[in-house]
Amino acid sequence: MIIYYTHKYKELGCESHELLEIAIGDYLGDLERAKELASSMKRGRRSESLGLHDELNLQGKCDQEAASDMQGAQELYGRHGMQDLHDHHNHNSLGGKPYIEGFDKFSISHSEGSWAVLIDRRECGLDIQHERICDFAAISRRFFHEEDAAVVSGEFSENGISKAEARAEFFRIWTKREAFIKAIGSSVVYEGFPPMANHKSAEHEGRRYYIGNIEFPDAFGLYAAICLEAGEPINERLIYKEIYVSR
Repeated sequence: MIIYYTHKYKELGCESHELLEIAIGDYLGDLERAKELASSMKRGRRSESLGLHDELNLQGKCDQEAASDMQGAQELYGRHGMQDLHDHHNHNSLGGKPYIEGFDKFSISHSEGSWAVLIDRRECGLDIQHERICDFAAISRRFFHEEDAAVVSGEFSENGISKAEARAEFFRIWTKREAFIKAIGSSVVYEGFPPMANHKSAEHEGRRYYIGNIEFPDAFGLYAAICLEAGEPINERLIYKEIYVSR
């Protein structure tokens, strides 16, 4: 289990692709083979998990109404400062979970100037997110499991929690949710989504996944989480390696 990362990501051209090549090259010890593999990346079949559009249709709404509600959800994110919080890597909106034939599982994430990829033999998900200003209380009430929303609001604390603590809880839960979503290859699940805050694992379609927050080296204000299909729990086996693109 290894994470390759950089805090000098500039989102220039094919930088993410080049970073993936470098990561795979180090992982395999063969940069030329890594270039071939990175260029062959595909997106797999979407998970059968229900995304927002499916759930709205199951609730008896037609496509036009469902589309309207999806747009409403996106507008809600925008109003609360969350319009670009979702990491586009790995999500089904782009056609399914990325994979490379003949290579181990991996998950890519980036936020502002940070980029990272988790590589492991098991199905995995990684999410990183720099702290930012947003209406985290409103978002957690609207989209989080009620147990997670209660943690953010401080309901489980005798004396409540400060705004700074609540914000930190929000981002810890958010990154765990995103990592889980990526590991199972789903789009965002709004109904029936398992609680994250006080749980180290969750089940999906009969499979158990370990979920946990992690800390990146030299990354103040960066929240992160990984999710791994059951096997060995998340522990000290996690290795970090810093990489960068030479220009």
